[in-house]
Parts: sequence; C-alpha cells; structure tokens
Amino acid sequence: MKATIEIAADTEATFQQVKGKHFWSGGDTVRGPDRVTGYTLVLTLEFTEEEKAIVSKYGLHNVALDEDPLYTDAEIRERLETMKQNLSRDDQNSSSVRRLLTESEKDLRQQKFEYHFGLFAADYHLPFDSEYQAHVHADWLKTKILPLMKRLLDANRHRQRKETIEL
Repeated sequence: MKATIEIAADTEATFQQVKGKHFWSGGDTVRGPDRVTGYTLVLTLEFTEEEKAIVSKYGLHNVALDEDPLYTDAEIRERLETMKQNLSRDDQNSSSVRRLLTESEKDLRQQKFEYHFGLFAADYHLPFDSEYQAHVHADWLKTKILPLMKRLLDANRHRQRKETIEL
C-alpha cells in the first residue's frame, strides 16, 4: 500500500481597478494576488492487486478503524436549547420532559462517527479552515489510520480458511 498525503491551499482570485494611462480610459481591471480561502487535505492510496483482493475477500472496507463523537458539546447544548424553546413554560418544568431532555442528551453523546476502511480507500478529500488543522489531521492519518490499515492487510494476507488448534 502506498499513501500520498497532500495539503493544498484553496485560493480565490482577486481583482484590482487601476487607472488608465489616457484621459478617455476609465481604468483597467487587473488580476491581483490570490487570496487563500482554506486548505484541502487529499489522501490517495494505491493498493497492489493482492491488497485489493484481500480487502474484497474479507470485507475490510466495512471495518471501523476509529470513531469520533458525532456532536460537539456546543452542538448538543444548542440542540437541547432548541428543544426547550419549542416547549411551553409548564412543559419545561415537568419531570417527564426533564427526563426526556436528559435521555436526549445521553443519546446525542453516544452517537459516534465511524471512520471505515472504505472511506479512505477511495480518494479522501477533507476541507479545513486553517493549515494547522489540516496538518493535525494528516498526522492522525499517518500515526493511527494508515498503520492500522497496513496491520489489517498484513493480518489477513496469510489467513487460512481452516485451522486446527490443539489445546
């Protein structure tokens, strides 16, 4: 498996108005320096034919490599506040509604986003606001995800359908 990680700056063209040399010319629009609007991390994986066969044969594209909470604390608070705003004053103070809100918060905290093997097998593009965030994500890929993918491939490379074990 060969991996290529690239962090590219996303740019937007800027234009400037410049005065013309002649009195009848109102001026010209000239392209100015490009403005960086964000960064995109691109991960490209190249698998050998043997590795492609292993992924397909053992269904590795469905294996979860890592997980993150689906919602941040701020998003959970925002969702709960929205739920509270949609209730009347009397409903907000009832014990059943408070219990429901507590259960909803617990459910939101338990929801996870799973990073599956198959997510990275195709070209993986992820936008970031800052170059620092893109490099942090690239480091996570290099230190955790890619080694785990390699271990999975190696573990299944010599896997046998039938084994006899004596105890």
